[in-house]
Amino acid sequence: SMQGCDVLFLTHPPDQDPDITIRHGTTLVDTASATGVAHVVYSSFPAAAAPTGIPHFDARHDVERRLAQLNLPHTIVAPTWLMETFTTEHFLAQFREGRLALPWPAGRKLQQVAVEDVARFVALAIEQPAEYLGRRFALAGDELTGLEMAATFARILGRPLLDGTPLDFFLM
Repeated sequence: SMQGCDVLFLTHPPDQDPDITIRHGTTLVDTASATGVAHVVYSSFPAAAAPTGIPHFDARHDVERRLAQLNLPHTIVAPTWLMETFTTEHFLAQFREGRLALPWPAGRKLQQVAVEDVARFVALAIEQPAEYLGRRFALAGDELTGLEMAATFARILGRPLLDGTPLDFFLM
């Protein structure tokens, strides 16, 4: 039960099934509304502000819509690509192979943000609700092209590839 709870911070695993995201999110939001939670801070995606036809984004949009339907005091934080994604086994395996494969053109910029920065922003929204209630914030801390990211990772890894370049950049 959320009885006596002042704030609910709600997020979902990034790879969660969209149907589970909707069920999980709406159940928690409904419970927060029924028990009088004063403020919900919901972690969504920038692309979830409107329907997209992409189930992963639309599931979070459905939860956002439920928050609005219930007229529940809320703040929506929408972090861009999380920098920590590069520490997952998927990317670590690529780095071991000396490559970085991303599903967009090498020259396209990607906005990204560190989890710590998201947490600091959420803390502000919780501590100063009057400033943040009823608003939606897309959060980004940096913006780099794939080539810039590849050069940064090569510098960090400190190792060249077989062809002598610091780090190859491949598209998926």
